[in-house]
Amino acid sequence: MLSTKPIYLLLIIFCSFGCKKEIPEIRLDKNPYYDQTKKLSDEAKANPVDKTALHELENYTTNSDSWYRSYALGSLGELAFQNVGDCRTELLPYFDNALKDSDYGVKQSGVQAIYDIGSLAVEKSLPELIEMVTQGKENDITWLAAEALGKLEDSKKSQEISPVLLKAANIAPPEGTPDEAPQIRYYALESIVEIAKKNNLNVVSDLEKLLDESKSPYKERVAKAILELNPTNEAAKKVLNSPAVK
Repeated sequence: MLSTKPIYLLLIIFCSFGCKKEIPEIRLDKNPYYDQTKKLSDEAKANPVDKTALHELENYTTNSDSWYRSYALGSLGELAFQNVGDCRTELLPYFDNALKDSDYGVKQSGVQAIYDIGSLAVEKSLPELIEMVTQGKENDITWLAAEALGKLEDSKKSQEISPVLLKAANIAPPEGTPDEAPQIRYYALESIVEIAKKNNLNVVSDLEKLLDESKSPYKERVAKAILELNPTNEAAKKVLNSPAVK
């Protein structure tokens, strides 16, 4: 099932977290970008053997209008996720190219598609995703890129990116950020645990260092992450059993 993050379709209009894209005058009950790309998507699903509609959507990814690019990528992401007409491999380069787009909304659509598709798409766009996470910007593109890295299923590549995620897991949020607000370190920490579980990576000692360097309440998050990987870890249990946490 596709992720419910507010990226695709009508919600692209309401770009958030720093999106500076000028919102066009579109009635919510009449959106030409959505209508056209949805029509082509439905045609592709109805007749997977005929690639005409699929290729038209692909062409929209290079349209001069960034809204068409965003919506086309959203539709292609859904088709790739469902692998309609065995199109997934063919479409992966379009999502990779989207990460290099100058438009924020187009990048959003590309990262969302990669996240939804999973490991195969993540491997295709690994350098770009790593760069996004390394930059450490607190926005939804970076958060989703960090989450996407957790989808990796290749043991060797997971080992290679674990230092990137560990470093991101130690990025302090901007001053004044509420503890409950999204933060890159939260997503990076979750992805570290995810790839460690899937690929039998030994990252507990690294997380213990992070535990020593962290302050509450993030310290508790790190402790819980350690216990997911090693339920008997004494350092993590000590943190969670401390009076301050209780």
